[in-house]
Amino acid sequence: MSGSFDPYHVWLGIPPEEQPPDHYRLLGIPAFEGNPDVIENAADQRMAHLRTFQAGRHSAESQRLLNEVAAAKVCLLGAGRKASYDAALHQRLAAQTPAGEALDPHLAEFLQRTEAEQISAMRPKAGPAPGKGRPAGRCRDSCA
Repeated sequence: MSGSFDPYHVWLGIPPEEQPPDHYRLLGIPAFEGNPDVIENAADQRMAHLRTFQAGRHSAESQRLLNEVAAAKVCLLGAGRKASYDAALHQRLAAQTPAGEALDPHLAEFLQRTEAEQISAMRPKAGPAPGKGRPAGRCRDSCA
């Protein structure tokens, strides 16, 4: 980083005490998020935001964070990689949690799942069959 400029804090809102951020914090999503669409959209949003700084005086920091976000996206969208990452993150968070302190609800839920359940939760849910959803052209809020 150049001088005292902190791109995590200034650009992504991640304060120094939460650095270095885990993949979830880097993407701005809850720990152990299992929905691939949420992960992908969050990564794409972060990358679009970071690209706005590529031509500025902190272009090197922008590129570094873009690479970190891309790596987080690849890791969290690969079922096997995500399971391994989540297990390691769980161990790290458990070691940081003082005895008697309540666990983050997402962490507690993760701890109760088996590895097979975790992988199953990451798979996209089957939606309605093509042509079986809401009729095209109808609005969802004000139409009956």
